[in-house]
Amino acid sequence: MVEYRVPGGRKPQLWRVTEPESLAAEFAFDGGATPELMTQFHGVVSPYARGWMICRRLFGIGPVIVPRDADPDDLRVWQRQELQEAIGIAAGQLKAELEAVRSVWDRYRGRRQRSEEQKTGNGDNKQGGTPPTLARPGLAGEGEELVFGPEILPRYGFEPAIFELPGREKDEVEREKQWFAQRVGEWRRMLTEPMASALAKQALLNELHLRRVELQLCRLAPGGKEFRELEKTKREIEETYQAQLAMLDEVFPWKSSIGGKMSFRGCISDLVRAVREYRANGSMELVDQIRTVSEVEVELRQSVQAPEPRYRWGLNMAVLESQQWMFDPRFQSQLRPQTLAKLDLIWREAVERARQALGEDLVDLEKDGPEGEYPELKAEG
Repeated sequence: MVEYRVPGGRKPQLWRVTEPESLAAEFAFDGGATPELMTQFHGVVSPYARGWMICRRLFGIGPVIVPRDADPDDLRVWQRQELQEAIGIAAGQLKAELEAVRSVWDRYRGRRQRSEEQKTGNGDNKQGGTPPTLARPGLAGEGEELVFGPEILPRYGFEPAIFELPGREKDEVEREKQWFAQRVGEWRRMLTEPMASALAKQALLNELHLRRVELQLCRLAPGGKEFRELEKTKREIEETYQAQLAMLDEVFPWKSSIGGKMSFRGCISDLVRAVREYRANGSMELVDQIRTVSEVEVELRQSVQAPEPRYRWGLNMAVLESQQWMFDPRFQSQLRPQTLAKLDLIWREAVERARQALGEDLVDLEKDGPEGEYPELKAEG
């Protein structure tokens, strides 16, 4: 275990990583996961919520002093298969998520290395530049787009043979690979959808053909026979390509979600889908007008690390009173702070006495296996 400090607030917070060797191997830390390096890694990766969540759970990254509102799932080390099932992704997708985090980290290290070289007067990049991988907005400047490298092509079924054409210079092939990898990365959502992947793949290949035809046209004098034949070929490919785009836009309105940007239609489509899936389960009813049965059960959980339940009677009363009078501009709460504090204290004491009367032990989240896990939720729709 390695402890490190994270700047913030009046004084730095103390964090720890439970699996420093695994983390160092995953992200190629030179010299291991030292406290100084972990502080940098935390600052670079933590703004990216999904990638940071995956890192925290796989490598046991968390605060040494656990806050009262901490997510219990972030307080233990997860196995990869377990994490894949929990967030609903396959092994290849988990690998891609980690590659994205690794690329963000590599980009940061590349910039830091160049900055140090400039300070020492050695500005030559002997490594040939930063890796052609993924960068995220905010790390290298406001508005920077997602950048993908050729290494992602095999993941989506694009073989190197599509670039092996006779008579081409190596530099030209590499430029084309980089361009095509960027387009594949921007379309990665459709390429992972079973109903859209084949059509999206064909559309991208037609876009590649169009680019090649346009480059050839630029090398020919207008009006010649070869020029006219290429123009005809270009129009035919464009018609097919536009028809494919129309089909994709009809079935998947979030098609324009590329380069880290989301269209308004794409946002609405995802929101409608999320609400439909949420409402499809009968266990989503609010039993106390605020929470579902499962949410109440989760907030009643107690552990060695966080013995006090998060469910608060006083808070519920304040919220329900506010809901009842929320449209009255003259409303003033009749619940005194002392009353709310008493309700919270009564509730905590009642939950603790009930736990002891029922013979329930506090869960130790630092233990491995079932002993370190809460009982499975039983609420059903």
